[in-house]
Amino acid sequence: MSNRLDSLLIIHDIVVVDSEETRDFLKVKSNDLALTLYTTMKNVFDRPKQEVPLKFAYYFLNMTHKLSSIRAFLTVN
Repeated sequence: MSNRLDSLLIIHDIVVVDSEETRDFLKVKSNDLALTLYTTMKNVFDRPKQEVPLKFAYYFLNMTHKLSSIRAFLTVN
């Protein structure tokens, strides 16, 4: 799980920066990112709660919330 947490933190650092490059990235990759978030959510929360590291769940839900509030991520092409 530590690799997954590291990946989440890297994605977070990339997408929270409000720049033209980030908006372009999100326009191109938002479908893949949404599918990845869905797949991760399903894989993590289908497990018994004892198997889900609390820190990972916290960061994952926090990042998902932040992503869902970014206009470029929500824009439909």
